[in-house]
Amino acid sequence: MKKKAELVAWCESKLGTPYVYGAKGAVLTQSQINTWAALYPATFTASYIAKAKTFIGQACTDCSGLISWLTGTLRGFPIIRIPPPRRWRSVNWMNQ
Repeated sequence: MKKKAELVAWCESKLGTPYVYGAKGAVLTQSQINTWAALYPATFTASYIAKAKTFIGQACTDCSGLISWLTGTLRGFPIIRIPPPRRWRSVNWMNQ
């Protein structure tokens, strides 16, 4: 992806993708919902979980997940599964 128009076109192609906090473009599963509900109980309320369940079987994303999905696609492995604490250590290591 070398031009901003390509970036915009890729993002536009994802319009309508369900928003689920923590998602990064993978197909949503009940297991993921359970994991995120345990990690983020303030976000994953009973009503939020009920809504998220309606998206099981679909590719979902959140705001930062959209960009992670794109950059992973460009690298050839679209789904990033590194837990946040490890991600921060990785970023700090790269800055040294």
